[in-house]
Amino acid sequence: MSVIRVGSNKYKDCLKKRFALEREILKKDQYNIEINSIEQGNILFFECSVTNDTLLFTILKELIANVLSDLIINHLELDFLYKILNINCKQLSQEEEKKIINIALNRLNIGDGKNDEGIKAKIKRKNNILLEIIEYIADGQEIVLEGFVRFRLKGYLTELESAVKNAIEEYGVEKESRGFVHLLKHYVDIQANNSKLVNVIKIKNNGFKLLNENEKMIENPFLDEYVLEQLEQELDQQDLVISALISIAPQEIILHFNQPLELIENLKNIFNKRVSICLGCDYCKVNNLKELEEKISNHS
Repeated sequence: MSVIRVGSNKYKDCLKKRFALEREILKKDQYNIEINSIEQGNILFFECSVTNDTLLFTILKELIANVLSDLIINHLELDFLYKILNINCKQLSQEEEKKIINIALNRLNIGDGKNDEGIKAKIKRKNNILLEIIEYIADGQEIVLEGFVRFRLKGYLTELESAVKNAIEEYGVEKESRGFVHLLKHYVDIQANNSKLVNVIKIKNNGFKLLNENEKMIENPFLDEYVLEQLEQELDQQDLVISALISIAPQEIILHFNQPLELIENLKNIFNKRVSICLGCDYCKVNNLKELEEKISNHS
C-alpha cells in the first residue's frame, strides 16, 4: 500500500468533510482510496492509502494537493490576512478590519474578485500552491497543513503581508480623504451662495470651463490658462475644478461629462444634491475651446 498522511489542527473538520466528498466521487469512477483518521495530540491525521498502483498513487497525490490548495485559498488565506493585520494594527474596530481586509483581497485578486481578472489571479495563486504540495508529497510522506504553509509557502505569505500593509496605507489615505471631504462639505454648507447655477464643461486638452446661469464664461483664478498650462496631470486639473467650485459655492452644479468618475464622486460628496449630470446637450459634445465659444455665441 502507498500511504500519505495529511494532518491539521485548526482545519480538521473542513478536511474531514472534503476528503469524504472526494472519496465518494472517486468511488463512482471505480477508484478506491482508503481514508482513515487518527488523532495524535492536538493534530488529526488522515491516512490516505491506495494499492501499489502508479496511476492510483498519482490520482491520490493530485487529490490531496487539490483539497489542500482549495482549503488554503478559501479558508487559511482569510485567517492569515486577519492575523497579519492584527500584528501590524491593534485596536481597530471590526468594521475597520473588514474594510482593510477587503482592500487587501481586492489587491490580491486584481480588482474586486468579481471579474475575470480577479478569478484568474485567485486560480493562479491556487495553482502555485498546488504545485508546491505535489512536489512536497512526490515520494509519499506526511504533510501537516499549518506547518506546510508556514515553512514552505513563505513567498505566498510575503504576498499576503504585502497586500495587507498596502491596504492599511490605502485605508489611511482614504480615511484622511473622507475627513477632508467632510470638512469641505461643511465649508460649502456654511458659505453664502454666490451664484445660482454653474455649468462645468470638459474641454479636451484644456481642462474644464465654467459657465454661469446666463451661459457666460466664469473667470476664476483656479482655472486661469497660465495655471492650467503648468499642470502635467489631469488629477491636478480636477483638484482645481473642485477648488474653483468651492470658491463660487453655487446653488446648483450641472456636469456636462460622465468621466472621470473620481471627480464626479468627489463633487457629489462635497456638494451633495447640488450636483447633477446633464443627459445630453450641445455643451456635452464640445471638443475644444473654440467650439465652446461658438456654442456660447449661438446661445446668446
